Amino acid sequence: IRMLATTPEGIKASSSAASDLGKHLIEVALTAIDELFENGLKLIFVIVDFQMPYLNGAELILSIKEKYPQLPCIMLSGQANQTQVDNLKDNNLLTAYLEKPWTESDLKKIIDIQTQGYLSVK
Repeated sequence: IRMLATTPEGIKASSSAASDLGKHLIEVALTAIDELFENGLKLIFVIVDFQMPYLNGAELILSIKEKYPQLPCIMLSGQANQTQVDNLKDNNLLTAYLEKPWTESDLKKIIDIQTQGYLSVK
C-alpha cells in the first residue's frame, strides 16, 4: 500500500495558511492510517520524505508516533534538517534514515529488516 498526501499545484499560501495546511495534511495522513487499522490492515512501517509541501517529515513522524508509538517510521531525504533528524533519533522516534542519494538496495535492506521483524513477531 502506498499513501501519498499532496496539495494541488500552484497553491500559494501565507505562512499562517501554510501552517494550517500542514496541520490539515497531518490530520489527513493520520485519518488514512486510522482507516487502514479500522479495516483490519496492519501497517508494518511508514516511509516519509523530510521535504514535503507545507510540512516536513519530522512533524509528520512526531504526530504519527504520538498516536501510534509502536509504528516504525523511516525517513528519506537529501534536504533534512539534521537537528530535527537527530532529535527524532535521540528520542527513538525514527527507525531508519536514508540520506539521498540512496540506492534501491539501501532501501530494500531497510524494508527487509522491517518486514523480517514483523514476520518474526507475528
